[in-house]
Amino acid sequence: MLDPRQRYLQIAFNQSLAELKSGILSLPKNKNIIVEIGTPLIKSVGVEAIHTARNFWSGYILADLKCMDRGATETNLFASAGANGITCLGLAPIATVDAFVVECANLKIDSFVDMLGVKFPFEILQKLKKKSTGVVLHRGVDEAVNRAKIVPYIEINRIYGAYSCLIASAGGETGREVARAHFNGSHIAVVWREFNPITKVGQEIIKEFLRKA
Repeated sequence: MLDPRQRYLQIAFNQSLAELKSGILSLPKNKNIIVEIGTPLIKSVGVEAIHTARNFWSGYILADLKCMDRGATETNLFASAGANGITCLGLAPIATVDAFVVECANLKIDSFVDMLGVKFPFEILQKLKKKSTGVVLHRGVDEAVNRAKIVPYIEINRIYGAYSCLIASAGGETGREVARAHFNGSHIAVVWREFNPITKVGQEIIKEFLRKA
Protein backbone atom coordinates (compact mmCIF):
# COMPACT_ATOMS: atom_id res chain seq x y z
CA MET A 1 0.00 0.00 0.00
CA LEU A 2 1.17 3.53 -0.74
CA ASP A 3 1.74 6.10 2.00
CA PRO A 4 -0.28 9.34 1.64
CA ARG A 5 2.48 11.17 3.52
CA GLN A 6 4.88 10.43 0.66
CA ARG A 7 5.17 11.77 -2.89
CA TYR A 8 5.68 9.37 -5.79
CA LEU A 9 6.86 9.39 -9.39
CA GLN A 10 4.95 6.88 -11.51
CA ILE A 11 6.73 5.87 -14.72
CA ALA A 12 4.58 4.23 -17.39
CA PHE A 13 6.05 1.72 -19.83
CA ASN A 14 3.96 1.19 -22.96
CA GLN A 15 6.06 -0.28 -25.76
CA SER A 16 7.34 -3.85 -25.43
CA LEU A 17 8.53 -6.40 -22.89
CA ALA A 18 12.14 -5.78 -23.96
CA GLU A 19 11.82 -2.04 -23.35
CA LEU A 20 9.99 -2.71 -20.09
CA LYS A 21 12.93 -4.80 -18.88
CA SER A 22 15.59 -2.34 -20.00
CA GLY A 23 13.60 0.58 -18.59
CA ILE A 24 13.21 -1.04 -15.18
CA LEU A 25 16.90 -1.95 -15.05
CA SER A 26 17.77 1.71 -15.67
CA LEU A 27 15.71 2.92 -12.70
CA PRO A 28 17.13 3.54 -9.23
CA LYS A 29 15.70 1.20 -6.61
CA ASN A 30 13.59 3.61 -4.59
CA LYS A 31 10.30 3.17 -2.74
CA ASN A 32 9.01 6.47 -4.15
CA ILE A 33 9.16 5.25 -7.75
CA ILE A 34 6.18 3.35 -9.14
CA VAL A 35 6.50 1.18 -12.23
CA GLU A 36 3.34 1.38 -14.31
CA ILE A 37 2.47 -1.20 -16.92
CA GLY A 38 0.73 1.05 -19.45
CA THR A 39 -2.53 0.23 -21.16
CA PRO A 40 -1.00 -0.33 -24.64
CA LEU A 41 1.42 -2.92 -23.23
CA ILE A 42 -1.36 -4.63 -21.29
CA LYS A 43 -3.45 -4.83 -24.46
CA SER A 44 -0.46 -6.27 -26.32
CA VAL A 45 0.70 -9.00 -23.95
CA GLY A 46 -1.69 -9.03 -20.98
CA VAL A 47 -0.58 -10.31 -17.59
CA GLU A 48 2.79 -11.36 -19.03
CA ALA A 49 3.84 -7.72 -18.67
CA ILE A 50 3.21 -7.92 -14.91
CA HIS A 51 5.20 -11.14 -14.62
CA THR A 52 8.10 -9.59 -16.54
CA ALA A 53 8.09 -6.45 -14.43
CA ARG A 54 7.97 -8.45 -11.20
CA ASN A 55 11.05 -10.41 -12.27
CA PHE A 56 13.09 -7.18 -12.29
CA TRP A 57 11.29 -4.84 -9.90
CA SER A 58 10.65 -5.61 -6.24
CA GLY A 59 8.85 -2.33 -5.61
CA TYR A 60 5.37 -1.09 -6.41
CA ILE A 61 3.81 -2.09 -9.75
CA LEU A 62 0.60 -0.54 -11.05
CA ALA A 63 -1.39 -2.13 -13.86
CA ASP A 64 -3.10 0.60 -15.86
CA LEU A 65 -5.88 -1.76 -16.84
CA LYS A 66 -8.57 0.92 -17.27
CA CYS A 67 -11.20 -1.71 -16.55
CA MET A 68 -14.62 -1.05 -18.11
CA ASP A 69 -16.44 -4.30 -17.24
CA ARG A 70 -15.95 -7.49 -15.21
CA GLY A 71 -14.41 -5.49 -12.37
CA ALA A 72 -13.77 -8.40 -10.00
CA THR A 73 -12.62 -10.85 -12.67
CA GLU A 74 -10.06 -8.57 -14.30
CA THR A 75 -8.81 -7.41 -10.90
CA ASN A 76 -8.11 -11.00 -9.90
CA LEU A 77 -6.14 -11.67 -13.08
CA PHE A 78 -3.72 -8.81 -12.58
CA ALA A 79 -3.47 -9.08 -8.81
CA SER A 80 -2.56 -12.76 -9.16
CA ALA A 81 0.18 -11.78 -11.61
CA GLY A 82 1.78 -9.49 -9.02
CA ALA A 83 0.27 -6.02 -9.42
CA ASN A 84 0.11 -3.85 -6.28
CA GLY A 85 -2.44 -1.46 -7.77
CA ILE A 86 -4.90 -1.45 -10.67
CA THR A 87 -6.96 1.21 -12.45
CA CYS A 88 -10.62 1.22 -13.45
CA LEU A 89 -12.25 3.92 -15.57
CA GLY A 90 -14.64 6.27 -13.86
CA LEU A 91 -16.70 6.11 -17.05
CA ALA A 92 -17.41 2.42 -16.39
CA PRO A 93 -20.82 1.45 -14.97
CA ILE A 94 -20.97 2.18 -11.25
CA ALA A 95 -21.63 -1.52 -10.63
CA THR A 96 -18.31 -2.32 -12.31
CA VAL A 97 -16.40 0.30 -10.32
CA ASP A 98 -17.98 -0.94 -7.10
CA ALA A 99 -17.03 -4.55 -7.87
CA PHE A 100 -13.50 -3.44 -8.77
CA VAL A 101 -12.98 -1.45 -5.56
CA VAL A 102 -14.37 -4.22 -3.33
CA GLU A 103 -12.26 -6.90 -4.99
CA CYS A 104 -9.10 -4.81 -4.71
CA ALA A 105 -9.81 -4.38 -1.00
CA ASN A 106 -10.37 -8.12 -0.60
CA LEU A 107 -7.05 -8.82 -2.31
CA LYS A 108 -5.29 -6.09 -0.32
CA ILE A 109 -4.15 -4.13 -3.36
CA ASP A 110 -4.78 -0.49 -4.27
CA SER A 111 -7.75 0.57 -6.40
CA PHE A 112 -7.45 3.70 -8.55
CA VAL A 113 -10.43 5.19 -10.39
CA ASP A 114 -9.19 6.97 -13.52
CA MET A 115 -11.31 10.03 -14.28
CA LEU A 116 -10.24 10.37 -17.91
CA GLY A 117 -13.20 11.87 -19.76
CA VAL A 118 -15.19 12.43 -16.54
CA LYS A 119 -16.32 16.05 -16.26
CA PHE A 120 -17.22 15.91 -12.57
CA PRO A 121 -15.09 13.27 -10.74
CA PHE A 122 -16.66 14.09 -7.40
CA GLU A 123 -20.07 12.92 -8.63
CA ILE A 124 -18.67 9.48 -9.50
CA LEU A 125 -17.05 9.09 -6.10
CA GLN A 126 -20.30 9.99 -4.35
CA LYS A 127 -22.03 7.03 -5.98
CA LEU A 128 -19.54 4.38 -4.87
CA LYS A 129 -20.45 2.02 -2.05
CA LYS A 130 -16.82 1.77 -0.94
CA LYS A 131 -14.10 4.41 -1.22
CA SER A 132 -11.32 3.64 -3.68
CA THR A 133 -7.69 3.85 -2.60
CA GLY A 134 -7.09 6.62 -5.06
CA VAL A 135 -8.22 8.74 -7.99
CA VAL A 136 -6.37 9.55 -11.20
CA LEU A 137 -6.96 13.06 -12.55
CA HIS A 138 -6.09 12.68 -16.18
CA ARG A 139 -5.43 14.77 -19.25
CA GLY A 140 -5.32 12.20 -22.04
CA VAL A 141 -2.45 11.90 -24.50
CA ASP A 142 -4.66 12.82 -27.44
CA GLU A 143 -6.08 15.79 -25.51
CA ALA A 144 -2.63 17.32 -25.01
CA VAL A 145 -2.70 18.84 -28.51
CA ASN A 146 -5.29 21.28 -27.17
CA ARG A 147 -3.39 23.82 -25.07
CA ALA A 148 -6.62 24.85 -23.37
CA LYS A 149 -6.95 21.34 -21.95
CA ILE A 150 -5.05 21.14 -18.67
CA VAL A 151 -4.56 18.55 -15.95
CA PRO A 152 -7.54 19.17 -13.60
CA TYR A 153 -5.55 20.09 -10.49
CA ILE A 154 -8.52 22.19 -9.38
CA GLU A 155 -10.31 18.98 -8.35
CA ILE A 156 -7.57 17.85 -5.93
CA ASN A 157 -8.56 19.73 -2.78
CA ARG A 158 -12.25 18.99 -3.24
CA ILE A 159 -11.68 15.25 -3.64
CA TYR A 160 -9.03 14.90 -0.96
CA GLY A 161 -11.00 16.99 1.51
CA ALA A 162 -14.02 14.72 1.23
CA TYR A 163 -12.41 11.31 0.72
CA SER A 164 -8.78 11.52 1.94
CA CYS A 165 -7.77 9.21 -0.89
CA LEU A 166 -4.56 9.18 -2.89
CA ILE A 167 -4.49 11.53 -5.87
CA ALA A 168 -2.51 10.79 -9.02
CA SER A 169 -2.09 13.38 -11.77
CA ALA A 170 -1.40 12.28 -15.33
CA GLY A 171 -0.73 14.41 -18.38
CA GLY A 172 2.31 16.49 -17.40
CA GLU A 173 5.55 15.26 -18.92
CA THR A 174 8.36 17.58 -17.76
CA GLY A 175 10.26 17.95 -14.51
CA ARG A 176 8.49 21.26 -13.96
CA GLU A 177 5.09 19.61 -14.41
CA VAL A 178 6.02 16.81 -12.00
CA ALA A 179 6.90 19.44 -9.41
CA ARG A 180 3.66 21.29 -10.21
CA ALA A 181 1.59 18.14 -9.68
CA HIS A 182 3.10 17.60 -6.25
CA PHE A 183 2.85 21.30 -5.37
CA ASN A 184 -0.88 21.20 -6.14
CA GLY A 185 -1.40 18.29 -3.77
CA SER A 186 -0.99 15.20 -5.92
CA HIS A 187 0.57 12.24 -4.16
CA ILE A 188 1.60 10.72 -7.50
CA ALA A 189 2.85 12.36 -10.70
CA VAL A 190 2.57 10.13 -13.77
CA VAL A 191 5.01 10.38 -16.71
CA TRP A 192 5.83 8.30 -19.78
CA ARG A 193 7.12 10.24 -22.81
CA GLU A 194 10.77 10.40 -21.77
CA PHE A 195 10.83 6.77 -20.61
CA ASN A 196 9.84 4.75 -23.69
CA PRO A 197 12.81 4.34 -24.04
CA ILE A 198 14.38 6.35 -21.23
CA THR A 199 16.16 9.54 -22.34
CA LYS A 200 18.58 11.94 -20.69
CA VAL A 201 15.60 14.18 -19.93
CA GLY A 202 13.88 11.24 -18.25
CA GLN A 203 16.97 10.57 -16.16
CA GLU A 204 17.02 14.22 -15.08
CA ILE A 205 13.33 14.06 -14.13
CA ILE A 206 14.09 11.13 -11.83
CA LYS A 207 17.13 12.82 -10.29
CA GLU A 208 15.23 16.03 -9.64
CA PHE A 209 12.29 14.17 -8.15
CA LEU A 210 14.46 12.09 -5.82
CA ARG A 211 16.34 15.20 -4.74
CA LYS A 212 13.08 16.67 -3.44
CA ALA A 213 11.37 13.46 -2.28
